Amino acid sequence: MFYSSFIVGFEELVKKIVEEKCTNISLNQVLNGAIISKTSTSANIVDIPFFNNHFFVFKQAKTGNINSFIDSLSDINLKKAKNKRSFRVIISDQNNLVSIDNTVLTKLEQKISNETGNYVNRLKPDIEYWILKRSEGIVLFMERISKHKSFDKQLNKGELREDLCYFLNYLSMPNENDIFLDCFCGSGAIIKSRMKINKFNMVFGIDIDQNCIQELKSSYKKRNNIIFKNIDFFYNKFEDNFIDKIVTDPPWGLFDNIENIQDFYQKAINEMYRIVKPKGLIVILTACKEEMNNIDTKLSLLEQYNILVNGKKASVYVYQK
Repeated sequence: MFYSSFIVGFEELVKKIVEEKCTNISLNQVLNGAIISKTSTSANIVDIPFFNNHFFVFKQAKTGNINSFIDSLSDINLKKAKNKRSFRVIISDQNNLVSIDNTVLTKLEQKISNETGNYVNRLKPDIEYWILKRSEGIVLFMERISKHKSFDKQLNKGELREDLCYFLNYLSMPNENDIFLDCFCGSGAIIKSRMKINKFNMVFGIDIDQNCIQELKSSYKKRNNIIFKNIDFFYNKFEDNFIDKIVTDPPWGLFDNIENIQDFYQKAINEMYRIVKPKGLIVILTACKEEMNNIDTKLSLLEQYNILVNGKKASVYVYQK
């Protein structure tokens, strides 16, 4: 079995995607921000764009006590390693790293070392074994098989994570004929994700940040069907009913000089309604849940996902004209 984590709040969406598109993966459990699945090889899951960390599961049990769970691991058989490597054991209690009695930890380390031939290195190991206790009342003993790179080191300030962008684009039901728009594109993370999905006819990205737009123009200067404009969305020149899909992350009003965030969102929705075709889709990520819920619009709200973005509560709204 394998354990794979993803952004909290997208549980139903992940279940839907895996069941529809990942025919070589069998779902065992959908947890809060993770799944436990069966598949013939880890290669079937490690390249899925919305998963973060992957583990091989040796044992799963329903228990509230980590020490008693560790005692039960005596019947677990681990394979002898082909090449001697270092390892450490990490204990996590509901996403908080915790320490346990050193005697208990040392006993577990000795078992792993005896059976695998590997040696302990608690600082910078080659392998990580995890004891993970979850809020659902289960504890797992696992080996990490992949780890995402630090998003903080990869991303520009305010740039969205790739896994989040995948979900946003997926919710817009990508089509080869789409005229697609990100009307607050910033550094272009949503559009870059759309390029990887590779389902569109034409893409527009607009933003008031001149530096961001210039960098994006340089990156896509050889693509005639990908157009970036340094303009204010409220003063753009798109025709009525011109755009098929809008996927965007508007300013949240937290670090932006926006006097009236409610008015800002109302105007943004009005403009999106004007330029989107009938039956067109609009996907919006925002932390301004109260403002979004108070918007007056003729758009139909199809779905809403309450998620966490870098530890902050946010929501994804899917509208249709």
